[in-house]
Amino acid sequence: MLAKAGPAPVERANSSPGSGIGPEVLAHIEEALTRHMGPIAQVLVRRANHAGVTLDELRARLAEQIPDEAERAIFLRSVGVEDR
Repeated sequence: MLAKAGPAPVERANSSPGSGIGPEVLAHIEEALTRHMGPIAQVLVRRANHAGVTLDELRARLAEQIPDEAERAIFLRSVGVEDR
C-alpha cells in the first residue's frame, strides 16, 4: 500500500533560485511587501525574482504592485530605496 503524500511544501521567496539576491534580502523584501499587500506578497516576490533581475529592478517591480503612492513610497524606503 502506498503512503499518502502530504501537502506540497510552501515555497518561500527566500528559497527561490533566480536572481542570486540573497535569501535574507528576499525575506526582508517579502516581509515589507506583506505589510502593504498581504499574503499575496510571497507570490509576487517569487514571480519577480527571476534570473538576471537586479535588486533595484526587483524592488521597482514589486513597488509597482502597490496602488497607493504613499504606501509605495513607504515600501521603497523600508527596502532601502531613498527618495530621489
